[in-house]
Amino acid sequence: MRDEQQQQSKIMQTTTVKGTGENPCRSYCERIVFKTFERRPPRTKDNSCLSVHRTGFLKQRLGITPAKPDMDGNLIEDYYTDQNYNHLLECAVHYAGLLGKTFKTPKGTAHERFCMIYHRFVEILPKGHELNLDIIHDKMKWIVYRIHEWNFRIFYWMPVDFINELTGKIREIAMSFMHLFIRKNHLSRFSDCYESDFLFEIVGENINFVENNYKEKRKNNNLLQSYQDGEIAAFLNELYTLNPANVAVLLEEYTPANPLEDKLICCFKKGLPFISGKNSIMYYDYNPEIDNYPNSQYYDDEYEPFTLDRIVRYVYNLDDCVINELENICNQHIQETYAVQPTSFQILDTCSELFTPDDYPERFSEWFYEMIEITKKIKCNE
Repeated sequence: MRDEQQQQSKIMQTTTVKGTGENPCRSYCERIVFKTFERRPPRTKDNSCLSVHRTGFLKQRLGITPAKPDMDGNLIEDYYTDQNYNHLLECAVHYAGLLGKTFKTPKGTAHERFCMIYHRFVEILPKGHELNLDIIHDKMKWIVYRIHEWNFRIFYWMPVDFINELTGKIREIAMSFMHLFIRKNHLSRFSDCYESDFLFEIVGENINFVENNYKEKRKNNNLLQSYQDGEIAAFLNELYTLNPANVAVLLEEYTPANPLEDKLICCFKKGLPFISGKNSIMYYDYNPEIDNYPNSQYYDDEYEPFTLDRIVRYVYNLDDCVINELENICNQHIQETYAVQPTSFQILDTCSELFTPDDYPERFSEWFYEMIEITKKIKCNE
């Protein structure tokens, strides 16, 4: 089964994007107004990954390391207080008791005690659990977290154009399901995506840059206009603002007309946990590299990380000039920073319960693969 998935990925693989290049139409960095995070840790280019593709592979694992209590001297003076230390110690002792372990009280200077309490706490945590110190409402807090198993080699971009291949009741079910999938998981509206301010502009420049191919230019110009204010824009807007039907009821009542519809209905039924309930994939958008320092003035990274809402999103198609350019932009951004992986976390207090992360991201990823394969077959009319 694993070999089969790898083979499918190789078939879908596209050309690696290695950089911005000399083509002025490909240069986008100067157009981006990068958002400023409230807290940003120091990071070097050596920790950056290479490039990510919605269907490709990385050669280097993303670098995510637990935060250490190594704050700037000014921050030590502000936050390494007896009050914060006593609170952290009480929380650590309580949590150690939940794990059936004892916690030894460290001695030394203020800085030494904070470092020792951190490392002693890390030592008693279960395998796979990591620890951060964070400043929340001007108080130091423990945050225990776990990074989920996740295919960091691809973009989780869900194409929705397969819906246009459906008719009748099955189309209504697909529209309602995808609407709920988008809204329940808090996926960004395509027209409001991070890159929307400059994506269409760059695509237009790239189209005009192509010479001696009038048919291709005309085709791509029509596609671009459709994305901006034509049929594709109207479809994506309808999908996002739809008043959905009761999908669970419709799935039980519907009788598939052919084997492919049967596979689609079965996949929708498997996906019901991802369109209902309290959980959302964006709930796991905790970044250990960012959410561990109290003040951004000590850090001067040029770019923000590649966040989870850009890794998981919906698109119209996985292979057209607009989405291909979007992929180029995202790859170029990731080369300068790193990508966030889904992470469960819990802020600890003196009365906290044991941290028990669920497997929502793993189940989400497994279902996503299956859904993508079915959409490909629908478009191929298999």
